[in-house]
Amino acid sequence: MKKLLFTLMLLPVVANARTETLTPFSEATKKGINFVSVKNQGMPASTEQINEKGYRETSGMDEAIIHLLQTKQEAGQQIVAYRNSSNPADSHLHAKASEIMTGFNFIPVPGIPEKNILGFAAAGSYHQNGWDGMAEIFSFQDDAICKYSTFRIEKVIIDEVTENLVNGKPAGKDIAGNDKTGFMYLIEWFNPDRRMSIECASRKFDPKLMTAMLEKARQVDNQK
Repeated sequence: MKKLLFTLMLLPVVANARTETLTPFSEATKKGINFVSVKNQGMPASTEQINEKGYRETSGMDEAIIHLLQTKQEAGQQIVAYRNSSNPADSHLHAKASEIMTGFNFIPVPGIPEKNILGFAAAGSYHQNGWDGMAEIFSFQDDAICKYSTFRIEKVIIDEVTENLVNGKPAGKDIAGNDKTGFMYLIEWFNPDRRMSIECASRKFDPKLMTAMLEKARQVDNQK
């Protein structure tokens, strides 16, 4: 897999082990997608390598994997607890996307049965007209719990060798974890003003799950 470099402005930093950041932006950084040569920028190479099995093996417990897997058991309680919240900036899970005030038109992931949808939550940043992002949590394939999220970006810096995996758009993919905790699968891609991602947590390593996620990402992107 190609090395991927992302830097976001005015938004939470993308957090995964394959992401490196450059801050602040230089004066030459334009709005939207900026391609640079990471090699020429003198950025250090990642110390975490893909093993012969096809994933980055981590040590210890990964809280992100555990948290996403637990959503299946905890989603219902959280939805009930915050069902009548009058706070427009509330970021807890809701049963319907329409219950969250947004400043853009959010389109749910296509082809997910209603029974598999665990909830929706705000993402990104909150503005006067609502949130600029949204996350949808759903069960997928055999035992995976996934989160599709999208939010507005000001600028992004991407390594010029990044592959165009999602309908010709720059994208990266990653699988990390271990047999004890489980595995986190990630696909993230960009438009000039928006970042999209699908993350899936699973107890097992299965390359077929990544293939299915990539196809789902292409379906999501085709809705735009």
